[in-house]
Amino acid sequence: MKKSIIFVMGLFIFLPVSSNFFPNAAQGATLSATLPLGQSSEKISPEEAPSQLIGKWVIAPVNDLKPGELIIKDGKYYSMTRWDDQGTGSTLTGEYKFDVSGEIYAIDFCLGECGQPGSEWTTQVGILRFVSEDEMEIQLFPDGKRLNQFTPKDNDHYFLRLTRKKTE
Repeated sequence: MKKSIIFVMGLFIFLPVSSNFFPNAAQGATLSATLPLGQSSEKISPEEAPSQLIGKWVIAPVNDLKPGELIIKDGKYYSMTRWDDQGTGSTLTGEYKFDVSGEIYAIDFCLGECGQPGSEWTTQVGILRFVSEDEMEIQLFPDGKRLNQFTPKDNDHYFLRLTRKKTE
């Protein structure tokens, strides 16, 4: 029982605090100067991006977190599962918001419904870029202050590399 309680407390550390959805997402952002990792030769257009996002994605492992899974469905809902090195898993589900109006796309993962009282405390804010049709990167900001460029650090739990899961 103690193990579960500790893990739940760790879960809330993973959730950043924010009450602002997509603040200044388009303000002066440029992809060309901020793509040190997975640089894309072709940008997924804002028109294509919402449908490109839908599907099952495998989250690459980081430190003590094993590969995870992100499922984006019907343009509104997500489910994100992560496992630690002891095999304990945690799944977050809810709505997401995806803003393609800026040069860098903004994404928010709400625990439950977005915009509900208290959701500002359980919303993960981030930015997203497509590396290819089958790869994307998401950087989450634990302080709730979304940046307009990617700034990943080594072994960063808040920087997610995702690969589209192939259907069997």
